[in-house]
Amino acid sequence: MEIKEWKYGGRDANGDVIKIPFTEEEKRQNEGMSLAMKLAHDNAKENGLGRDKGGTGSIPCPNCKTGILSYSVSEFNGHMWAVCSTKNCCAWME
Repeated sequence: MEIKEWKYGGRDANGDVIKIPFTEEEKRQNEGMSLAMKLAHDNAKENGLGRDKGGTGSIPCPNCKTGILSYSVSEFNGHMWAVCSTKNCCAWME
């Protein structure tokens, strides 16, 4: 998964995208979230979860290294919902 070095800042008068560089903290958070997503998906795949076979699982959170990352996979489309037990760590829904 490619990690962007900038965030969307709207468009200028010419219609060109304004790219705002991420701060170092934002870059660290993006890298941690990307790793968490990859490892959760890998774990779900190892457990046979995906489209047509939904389920739940959990792994130690690779982002904060103290919480538990719990996830649920939809049997309908294979999309994942996940959240870390550590407040404000990471969470996503596909």
